[in-house]
Amino acid sequence: MNWENFLKWLREQLVPGLPSNSVVCLDNAPYDYSMTVNKAPTTSSRKGEIQDWLSGNNVYFDNEMIKSELLCLVKRYRNEPEYVVDNILKEHGHEVLRIPRINVTCPQSN
Repeated sequence: MNWENFLKWLREQLVPGLPSNSVVCLDNAPYDYSMTVNKAPTTSSRKGEIQDWLSGNNVYFDNEMIKSELLCLVKRYRNEPEYVVDNILKEHGHEVLRIPRINVTCPQSN
């Protein structure tokens, strides 16, 4: 499964077949949550990308600021992630329940 296939399935199969006011549980698989609206930059983002994000979100910054200072501004002004999938479902009158991922570790064998 990848993002494109998941999105196609969601729009063409799931949403049309859901009863009104359904609750859709998502397990936070990467294709479920990777597409966010207005995704905030991270430490791996280029300085220019960070500046673009700040400008696009009407956050003042000095062009002389270094990357770590810009990232502090991002941290201060970013919102909770808004997911594309959640928006699609909400537009059709449904709710989303996100189930946290659980990391399972196997016991060591002797």
